[in-house]
Amino acid sequence: MIFKNPFRFLSDHINPLKWFLLLLVGAFSALVIFYLVNNSLPRNDIPAIIEQKLVKKFKYNKPLQILAVTPQYADICRLIGGKYVQVDAIIKNSTANPHNFILDNQDIQRFQNTDIFILNGLAYDKQIEQAVRSSRQEAHIIIVGALNTTTSSNPHIWFATQTYPKLALKICEELQALLPENSDVFAQNYQNFLKTHRVIDTKVAAIKKKYPRKSAFANEPILNLLLQEMNIDLFDETVQKVCSHGHEPSGAAYITLMKKLKLQRPNFFILNSQANNVLSKIIMQVAAKHKVPVIYIEEILPANLTAIAWLEQTIDAIDRALQTMQQ
Repeated sequence: MIFKNPFRFLSDHINPLKWFLLLLVGAFSALVIFYLVNNSLPRNDIPAIIEQKLVKKFKYNKPLQILAVTPQYADICRLIGGKYVQVDAIIKNSTANPHNFILDNQDIQRFQNTDIFILNGLAYDKQIEQAVRSSRQEAHIIIVGALNTTTSSNPHIWFATQTYPKLALKICEELQALLPENSDVFAQNYQNFLKTHRVIDTKVAAIKKKYPRKSAFANEPILNLLLQEMNIDLFDETVQKVCSHGHEPSGAAYITLMKKLKLQRPNFFILNSQANNVLSKIIMQVAAKHKVPVIYIEEILPANLTAIAWLEQTIDAIDRALQTMQQ
């Protein structure tokens, strides 16, 4: 009778609680058996598609592919990475305007093979940053403006003297993490970079000592951070800020500026050679009339210079301008 209908026999002779416990023990035993059988299998018996989901690892290029927003940052990457990196810049033309730079399909395609991006931040390359984050989520992204090189919101941070050293250190740390077998090489390259950069601190300190409390006026705030480190006063930043956002100041603002320039002139002018506005023309007229030195500057590293040489050349130009006004 039991074998003809075992389930009915069990239900008639075992109360519901015991029946539930039997089912629970049976289910648990089945799980234990399943676990032991599966874990006793060799690793290569797991289907490939499951293996890919369990162990998903991002593969980096050799040499590592680094893409910097501008040539000055790309140059620092080469100094630290050496032969273990291949570096390129998004904006290569020294006459290009980074504020309204438009990415093309070729730029987007380059993103797909990039391991590390070096971006400026501080809303300087906002559209490029958005494109990078949406198209290449696996890559490492270094935002130079987030390295605390200055407390200012001025995006032209490559002219702040501590930007390159902090960027060099960050790149060194990133490369050591990705290529630990070459850590000593990157560390030595970083130390060599610091030795080369010492001339910048020396020259800035010399200008501060030799020319106390001088003033400069620029059509855009490209060199403002460097001037502040030299204790050089900025002559009328109001008009400058308006022009830096691509707008023309009002007629009343220009009249006020001209009155100030008649009463007191700065020791030298700074002109962004890429800006062609009314303020630039006023500066050139006043400079020619009163023989005030003018320093012409661009936002992108010239093709024939290194980043440190460019910064040193700019500091030397300021030194010469101040010497001219003292003669």
